[in-house]
Formats: sequence, structure tokens, C-alpha cells
Amino acid sequence: MKKIIFFFLIFSVFFSVYVYSNTEKKNISVTEENKSFWDLLLSEKSVKNKNLLYASYIAYKDRLNDLSIETFRECIMTNNSNKMVMGIAEYYIGKNLFFIGKYEEAITQFTIVNNYDLAKYNYLKFAALLNTAVSYYHLGDDQKFRENLQKVINDDTTGTYRKKALDILSAVQ
Repeated sequence: MKKIIFFFLIFSVFFSVYVYSNTEKKNISVTEENKSFWDLLLSEKSVKNKNLLYASYIAYKDRLNDLSIETFRECIMTNNSNKMVMGIAEYYIGKNLFFIGKYEEAITQFTIVNNYDLAKYNYLKFAALLNTAVSYYHLGDDQKFRENLQKVINDDTTGTYRKKALDILSAVQ
């Protein structure tokens, strides 16, 4: 009888570990822009106080999220007539919030990006939508996660973010 109980306990432990490991969330993160994006953005003549914008980005890359949020907000105030800079700053505030686990606030920030004309950076609206989906994923809202990914898949005519959305979907299957 003791052997049966012992084997049952062992089986239960292994089964629990198996179930937990197979229901664990995948590590899906926000999409990142490359160096050429920042080189192009910093070459824009319309950007006021480029040093502050770049410092905000460096703080973001170094995961100094509170500092990055604060300096991106300062960029918004400094460039209050430049909708492109304001939208990009809002986007990066959302990414910072994501990294500190404030997913609902990140979603709000990513949604704000749609209110701005980002000029030649308008494709970042798809990145914001993709990052909104990833935030919903981390919140456990599978329906909104999939809805936002589907919007990217349906609407991204260049295919850049469509491919990323499809890659994310296949990673969670």
C-alpha cells in the first residue's frame, strides 16, 4: 500500500510539473526599432532639443524606465508643435511602461499614438498596435490579443509588421 501511495505521489508531482510547464506563457516582448530608425529620426530638422530625445532613447535602451519616461515627457513639452515627435515619444513611454509591467497603462499609451500624424514614421502605428496585442497577451486577454494581431495582419500593406504578427501567433500556438 505504501508503494502505491509513493508512486501516486511521484506521478502527481511529475504531472503537475508537466502541466505547469506546458501552460506557462511564452516570453513575448514589444517590437524594437533598429539603429537606422533613430539615425533618421535624429537627422530630422524639425526636432527641437535632439540631445534630450536621444538621451530619452538611451535611458530606454539601458532600461532606466522611469528616467526614460520622464525625459520623453519632457520631449513632448519641448516639441509641443511637432506631432511626429510627440507621437514617437508617446510610443516609447508605452514601451517603458510595458517593461515595468504596467500593461494597461502601456496599452493606453500605444493607443494615443494613433492620434498623431507621424509623417514618414506612420508605420509605427502598426508597431504600436502590435505592442498593444503583446500587452494584452501579458494581461491574459487572449481575445483582445488576437483581435489586435489580426488588425495588424489585415491592415499592414507593407507586410513588415504583418510578418511579426504572424510570427507571434505561431509562437503562442
